[in-house]
Amino acid sequence: MKKKIVKAMSLALCAIFLVAGTVLGTVAYLTSKQTVTNTFTSGSVSITFTEKETNAYGVPVNPEARVIENEYKLIPGNTYQKNAKITVAAGSEASYLFVKVDPTFAALDANVLTNLNANGWKTLDGVADVYYYEEVVDASSEEKSVLVLESFTVNSALTDLSAYNGKTPTIVAYAVQATFDTASQAWTNAGFN
Repeated sequence: MKKKIVKAMSLALCAIFLVAGTVLGTVAYLTSKQTVTNTFTSGSVSITFTEKETNAYGVPVNPEARVIENEYKLIPGNTYQKNAKITVAAGSEASYLFVKVDPTFAALDANVLTNLNANGWKTLDGVADVYYYEEVVDASSEEKSVLVLESFTVNSALTDLSAYNGKTPTIVAYAVQATFDTASQAWTNAGFN
């Protein structure tokens, strides 16, 4: 009788192991695995800001030459060619463009703001002497150039120009990736002064 009980218990244990093995084996077959891979890259924005190379009286010396600096001898009523333009390099992210114009230009030529506006530049509200280009510039496939200022003319009423001797007024160009809703937000978030 003891043998019958041991045999029955052995069979029962074998049945339990068989059921447990089947259940565990089934669980192993019903699993799944998936991996998501993320690749990070960073974009770039690259600009150059140049103007025509001119002589001291604002006359171009070489139509193809572009420089980042010219020296001028001021004469009341004289117009000085600049053809100042920002070029956004091919492959750059879509960008807002800005220029900060030294107020000396406005003191010399009362039409500087009018000339900037004619080229698509608008006053950036709340920021003195800063202008933004009215369109986002997308140079992702090819470089794009934007005219800033074709020329400036010294006000003919300014007969004493000695106050301008040694002055080095500048125009500074900026570009900010167009991830903001407005140019104003881009300027503020970029932290420019």
